[in-house]
Amino acid sequence: MNIGNQITARTVTVTSGDAGRASRKVSVELSGRPDPRWQSCFHFVVQGRDGFYMEGRPFFDQSNVECVVPAGQVDAFRRELPEVLALTNTLARAQANKDADRR
Repeated sequence: MNIGNQITARTVTVTSGDAGRASRKVSVELSGRPDPRWQSCFHFVVQGRDGFYMEGRPFFDQSNVECVVPAGQVDAFRRELPEVLALTNTLARAQANKDADRR
């Protein structure tokens, strides 16, 4: 990831989860392809976030991320996603700058 790029959500698609479970599969098409640093920052931001519930860890596939969200939390997920992505971008950029300063 170029540290000048900001990754945003292009589309968010919600489908039914596993039968018998009150959850939904959420697929987010991102505006860029996140590198491992960005993905780690995303995990870090999500772990410390109240009201942004996911079951398990998200799965990254090129410029898509998929996760499972409790059915009652889908609207909250959609509302919180832009801020989560913005915080992830900021943290990833700060980490990249910190690493560049060490060289």
